[in-house]
Amino acid sequence: GSRVHPMVCDGEKAFVVECIEELCSGVEMARGLGEFIEQDREARRRLVGENDVPDEERICLTPRSSVRRCLEEFLQQRTRTGSESIFVQDGFLVSMGSKKVIEVRLIFNGVENEISVCWDWDVRLESSSAAQMLH
Repeated sequence: GSRVHPMVCDGEKAFVVECIEELCSGVEMARGLGEFIEQDREARRRLVGENDVPDEERICLTPRSSVRRCLEEFLQQRTRTGSESIFVQDGFLVSMGSKKVIEVRLIFNGVENEISVCWDWDVRLESSSAAQMLH
C-alpha cells in the first residue's frame, strides 16, 4: 500500500514500484531476507580498499535499515536524473515542503516497514532504461 504526494506522476510511482519489485526479487533469489542482507554486507566489505579495514558499524545495519539503504541505492542508481536528491526515510513523513514523497508499506518476513521515498519537487523520476526506450 502507499500514499502519494499530489505532484507525483504515474511514471514516478511506477519507477518506485519497479525498484521495490527488484529489491523483492533480490530477496527471493537470496532465499530470504537474512541471506540477502548477509550477501549485501559481504559485497560492501569487498568494496573496501585492500589496506583499509571495513567499517562494520556502517556495513552491518539492522535488517530494516539495510532494506531501506538497498532501496535508496536502487532508486539512485536507476533514475535518469536527480539521483542525488533521492532518499528513503523510515516512517511516514507528514510533509516535506520542497520534496515529493511516496509513502510505502513494505512487508518482509511478516514484518511491516513504513518508509517514505523522497526527492526534489522539480525532479521527474524515471528509469534510465525507460528513457532510452522513448528516444
